[in-house]
Amino acid sequence: MTVQTAGVLVCTAPAGSTGPATVVVTNPDTLTATATNGFTYGAPAPTLVAITPTAGPAAGGTTVTLTGTGFSGNATSRPTVLIGSATATNVVVLDASRCTCKTAASTQVGPLNVTLTNPDGQAATLLNGFSYVGAAPTIAGVTPGVGPMAG
Repeated sequence: MTVQTAGVLVCTAPAGSTGPATVVVTNPDTLTATATNGFTYGAPAPTLVAITPTAGPAAGGTTVTLTGTGFSGNATSRPTVLIGSATATNVVVLDASRCTCKTAASTQVGPLNVTLTNPDGQAATLLNGFSYVGAAPTIAGVTPGVGPMAG
C-alpha cells in the first residue's frame, strides 16, 4: 500500500470471491476505518470455445449451443450473442458453461466471429465460429430449351 496524498491510499486487492467485500484501513496507531461493501470483485471474463452446430442458413432460425466458461445471466438480464453483425435471439444461459440461442437472419455468408457479451460487459469471441450458408440457386427456365449436340 502507498499513501498517494492525504486521504488517498493506493493498494492491490488480494484475491477474493465474486461479489462485494469490506475494506478496512488500519493506521500505524491502530485506528481503523471500515467501508462495508466498499469494493466489489468482478466475475472473471467469459471464454467461448465451441458452437454447435457450426453452420446454418443465412435466413436464420438455427438453434445453437455455445460452450465455454463464465457465462452469466438470468431471465431479466441475459448475455448478448453476435454472429458477425447479426444479434441472436432467445438467449438462454443453461449454466456457467453452456448457453443456447437462435441465429438471426444475416446478409453475411461464410465463416463469422461469434461474440458472447455478459450483462457486466465482459465478452469472449470465437473466431470464425459459425458459417452462414446462402440459399441454393434455383433455375426458373432455360432458353432455348433445345440445341445442337455440338454445342
